[in-house]
Amino acid sequence: MQETPHSHQSDQGQVLAMGWTPLGFKKHRGKTLPQVIFADPDWFFYMYDNKRFEGGHAVEAEEIYKRATSIKIRHDGKEELVADYFRNPVTDRFYGISIGPQSSPRPECRRSFLYRTDVIDLSVPRRFADYEKSGYSALIGTLKNHFYGSTSYKMTKGRCEAFFDDDSKFVLGQEVKPISNSDQGAVIMNDQILTTKEAATLLRVSPLTLWKWHKKGLAYAVQVGVGGRLRWPRREVERLMGNHGNDQKGRTDSNFSTT
Repeated sequence: MQETPHSHQSDQGQVLAMGWTPLGFKKHRGKTLPQVIFADPDWFFYMYDNKRFEGGHAVEAEEIYKRATSIKIRHDGKEELVADYFRNPVTDRFYGISIGPQSSPRPECRRSFLYRTDVIDLSVPRRFADYEKSGYSALIGTLKNHFYGSTSYKMTKGRCEAFFDDDSKFVLGQEVKPISNSDQGAVIMNDQILTTKEAATLLRVSPLTLWKWHKKGLAYAVQVGVGGRLRWPRREVERLMGNHGNDQKGRTDSNFSTT
């Protein structure tokens, strides 16, 4: 049975004919991208970040990404609701979100509060790790409970596609900004964070060298979890790559010596 194309409004005001076409990838063969977002968001964001979608699916993926990162929180008519994002302070992984009144006080850092926004952003767990099944399970469960009243609500193909077809469920064409945040939340809101080992590998230095740069005030990192482990914003690592790369080419900068 042939699918009926959808119509979406682009940022330029043009109407796009958009049909959700089945995928040919072995893992999710026959499913459409709206189905994949609810069933396996980790996989979708991996594929999107690595530009693995091609042709028509690449166009659809752009539309899905735009919507999946700006889901409008449903209001009950009494007060504006917001989403508080948390990380697990022990594992330093994404913990989940809590939806409540905007007038409620900023949460205590019992589960390490990150930030508060007026949208649900499904891309957040991947900013902690490339593989984040438990974090996504919690996030999708909260999303389903918020819109459908149950974490176990069955998302059929029709329900998944209807959700992403409904423009009223998304904040489109606007920059999402935090209502309040923590220091680490400000970083995560705008950047990907890396472990010390990951950052050191990219910089081709030892973790000890990276730690020394941090202690000297030459490199910025955020402290997280038990014991204050360091996490590195990707933009900071890229900045260091430029400085360290110049040093390796013979441009004098004793501050970035690896000895």
